Amino acid sequence: MTLKISVIVPAYNEEKKIKKCIDSLVNQIYLKKEIVVINDASTDKTGIILRKYEKMRKIKLIDKKNNEGQWKGISDAQKISTGVIVMVFGGDCYLLKNDYFTRLMKRFSSMSIVAVGGVAVYKGKKTIPKVYSKLDSLLMPKEVKYNGELIGGGLAVRADVLKKIGGYSSDAVWAEDADINMKLKKYCNVNKKLTLFDPKLVIVGEYPENLKTIFRRHFLWGFGRYYILKKYGIRSKGELFRILYTPLLILSIILSFLNLSLLYLFLTIFLFPFLYSIKKLKSTELNSKETLLLIIIIYLRLLGTSTGTVMGFLKLIK
Repeated sequence: MTLKISVIVPAYNEEKKIKKCIDSLVNQIYLKKEIVVINDASTDKTGIILRKYEKMRKIKLIDKKNNEGQWKGISDAQKISTGVIVMVFGGDCYLLKNDYFTRLMKRFSSMSIVAVGGVAVYKGKKTIPKVYSKLDSLLMPKEVKYNGELIGGGLAVRADVLKKIGGYSSDAVWAEDADINMKLKKYCNVNKKLTLFDPKLVIVGEYPENLKTIFRRHFLWGFGRYYILKKYGIRSKGELFRILYTPLLILSIILSFLNLSLLYLFLTIFLFPFLYSIKKLKSTELNSKETLLLIIIIYLRLLGTSTGTVMGFLKLIK
């Protein structure tokens, strides 16, 4: 029996990217599919472009008059979706190969698999997004992995399971992907089911184009993390370190200023992320300039996440 997949695409002011996105979905050779797109009251030509696809009956369109946010749109799209599998796909992303759905749906041939995810890559020529994407690839498994964390941009979930776990939470602002992963993990533990990561399921996505945007992105993700920590608690020592990195660094600077003999404390905390990453950096195949940039990005991501999480906790206390 061939399963039907519903692809939900939230879009807001994506006039430069939405056509490539929709075409890559429409042109998939897998036939049993529907594409549900939410135009979240875009102020550019996104709506005009999407209405043309709707007239050609290539998509279902939810054309909002007021901007209600991405996850409200996804929730609305779920209500009219008819697929057994539901996949959320970014309006600024696209698929390289037209057999993506074919490979994806084969992964659901076993009823024990409830969710499948893949990798996002960058295909442009700009240096910062290229290096950022390279860092992401270093952190991703190189082989099929069960019950690992799945990315949100191409996450596919069984529709009945998505309903049972409560779908995407609108209150998990900037932490939606982490929240859905935790819900799936809990569901799998209770029901003895599995999630699956497949590194050959490749999505082309957009990446930050400057260092300021990298810090801001991870600050916002960190800011949303307080919701996850409040709901699920701290899951590992690595997560605890990422949360406390900025406070520990600031504290070590203050202590070193008060007592120079404690400078080693600052150096240990500051250099730890670099020393921890050395082994992986050797396999990057980047030139010296790109390697230096990658190290800077490692620190910006860590500082952004930690600072954002601390600010989220301060908000929670208030």
